[in-house]
Amino acid sequence: KLLNELQTFETDKFFDISLLKATLWPYQEIGIKWLWFLYANGLSGLLCDDMGLGKTHQSMALIAALHKEKSFKFLVVCPTSVIYHWEELLKKFLPSIKVYVYHGVYRKLEKFTKDCDLLLTSYGIIRSEKDKLKKLKFELAIFDEIQIAKNINSLTHRALSNINATMRLGLTGTPIENYLIELKSIFDVVLPTYLPSVSVFKEFFVTPIEKENDLQRQKLLKKLIKPFILRRRKKDVLFDLPEKIEEIAYTDLSSEQRHLYNEIILESKKTIIKDLKDETKKVSYVHVFSLLSKLKQVCDHPSLILKDVDRYEDHESGKFELFIELLNEAKESSQKVVVFSQYLNMIEIIKKYLKKKSIGYACITGATKKRFKEIKKFKEDPKCLVFVASLLAAGVGIDLSAGSVVIHYDRWWNPAKENQATDRVHRIGQNRGVQVFKLVTKNTIEERIHMIIERKKHLIEQTIGIDEADEIKTLSRQDLIEVLEKLDR
Repeated sequence: KLLNELQTFETDKFFDISLLKATLWPYQEIGIKWLWFLYANGLSGLLCDDMGLGKTHQSMALIAALHKEKSFKFLVVCPTSVIYHWEELLKKFLPSIKVYVYHGVYRKLEKFTKDCDLLLTSYGIIRSEKDKLKKLKFELAIFDEIQIAKNINSLTHRALSNINATMRLGLTGTPIENYLIELKSIFDVVLPTYLPSVSVFKEFFVTPIEKENDLQRQKLLKKLIKPFILRRRKKDVLFDLPEKIEEIAYTDLSSEQRHLYNEIILESKKTIIKDLKDETKKVSYVHVFSLLSKLKQVCDHPSLILKDVDRYEDHESGKFELFIELLNEAKESSQKVVVFSQYLNMIEIIKKYLKKKSIGYACITGATKKRFKEIKKFKEDPKCLVFVASLLAAGVGIDLSAGSVVIHYDRWWNPAKENQATDRVHRIGQNRGVQVFKLVTKNTIEERIHMIIERKKHLIEQTIGIDEADEIKTLSRQDLIEVLEKLDR
């Protein structure tokens, strides 16, 4: 009976995911059946779908099913750069779950234990507060990007192993990055004691497979782990995929960015706001644009405002860290990435990073002479994984359908311009679903502008200005006061 259930993921125990405010795609329905099968049989596992296939949604469906059963406690651990992404998705798709974000200097564990259902935290905090957290009991612990624990001797591995949870679910696009021992390490986090000890595993699997290319041992290992790993590639579920998924990816300012940001506000905010509030004075859009542009550059990377592009690594940017996280995830899923920015120096920083990491790229800005050569390289060279472009230079007339992940590194005031750029990727000739990320820094000008753009979307789309300074004029005096007054709150 169990063997039959293993093949079909069917179990006698019924589950109800009605608390999830989303419709799952057919392959995601198979995913939740598999997850529920594991849970019903007291097992744990690794969900290793490609980027863009909704590992988070399938995990949330499992949380919904468990919450419907009983008022359980849940844990989600993820990299710091995607905490806000998780928070937004949980808020939107599981509104009945009370989430406590255990992050930042004012965090208090008692707030979670008293009033909340789900603890959302980072790997850094799991490491530093492992003794506190191991005292809690969770029904389900989800470890996003579990490959972070691939080193069996690391503090992260030890901290995750100490978590007390009925079921453990690891999410990753790459269960093995370089060596088989990494797979053993990750398995030990979700299913401790299932695989043999390190010495036996090395002798029985690592050496024969990696050094002697022993196909029989490879087959045996595959058979051993198969029930506990679910992996679908984008190409396998293509007909199930929506054509385009868009999402806002949130991040925080680093302390250096916060300092620069506040300095700029103190310098110029009071005079500009004062003038805006005086109805007799004409709105000085030039000054407003200059201030907003400086703040947007700080949100991108401190090096832009400090004119220190060559030494960008000496400065910290929350958004750049998030960009690297998304880039790595796309690489793991063998997907090509298209990145748009409106600032040439930001494009320069991205190029420097790609060069340093030996990641092949093509690039178009307004100054590019041989545009066709760069487009051809991205389309035909399998080693060319990233296309970096200024939003206006690549906005029209080019085909970037070799890419399937789009990152708008900074937001344009006009969504129509962003959509034009996205459509370079999402067009006829695109044979896989496109995932679009718009990066927004929380509690900054970017968040305020995003809200105003959303509110005035249709109006703005009908008024496509020549440049960004021109498009700011679509914002009323009241809009500008609203944006500027709330900057430093």
